[in-house]
Amino acid sequence: MRIPILLPPAGAGPCELVAKHGCSVAPILTPGIRNMTPLTHAAVGAVIYRQLGKGRRVRWAWLLALPLAFLSHFALDAIPHFEGMAGLSPSRNNAAFFAAVGLAGFALVWLVARGNRESDRIWMVLCLWIALGSYSFSWLRVLTAALALGYVGWRTRRWADVACTAAGMAAMFPDLIPASFHRLASLHDFLHYHTSLAVRFYLAYSHLPYSYEWTAQLHDPYILLGYALEALIEGGIFCGALYLLFRKEPAAVCAKNTISESLAASAKT
Repeated sequence: MRIPILLPPAGAGPCELVAKHGCSVAPILTPGIRNMTPLTHAAVGAVIYRQLGKGRRVRWAWLLALPLAFLSHFALDAIPHFEGMAGLSPSRNNAAFFAAVGLAGFALVWLVARGNRESDRIWMVLCLWIALGSYSFSWLRVLTAALALGYVGWRTRRWADVACTAAGMAAMFPDLIPASFHRLASLHDFLHYHTSLAVRFYLAYSHLPYSYEWTAQLHDPYILLGYALEALIEGGIFCGALYLLFRKEPAAVCAKNTISESLAASAKT
């Protein structure tokens, strides 16, 4: 027998599904916003610029890459991902959680680095920037972003690396929208998925009252399957973006980019 679901009124804060089964009533908590890991957003944003900035397009790629990186955030948030997992959701606004995520991404450089020094530097700067904040707007975020972009520009003397770093930041920006931007925040919430695969599987195949205590969920195969699929989906996106970011370009393409940059510099002089 299927468990009927009653949805709460719109705008009632966190989305709380109520499942009724017989005389028992069990609240099903699915937070209104379950943000994808910031590392995934940053990696996808940086890759968007990297793919658009090949060859002669390198100087103007940022005009298209920055808005596309920003929009990619909404597309990724529409996909079920594992941060809605019970026990993890309450920590997403915790500064220590962000510091741990950023440092974990920083450590990944040692595992995936392939001698691509530009990508290594961009990724490390993005991870350190992510570690210094939370899912909210602050002037500290703005200041550290400016310092990070300034460091990349000073260290590399390459506009392409600065733009690539900026694209990674732009892909995370919708999570930092100030509360005063009501329409943009509402659009972010509207486009975001609201029911996890774990809840969907549980309601489809289980007849027991739902428990949102994470200790109880660890013993339910349907919930674990849903969380595993969400982690697999996000993990695939993240690993694919990292592969494209750290992949070395063929020598012919690198030579072409170098020639294009040299010609541009000569034209200025």
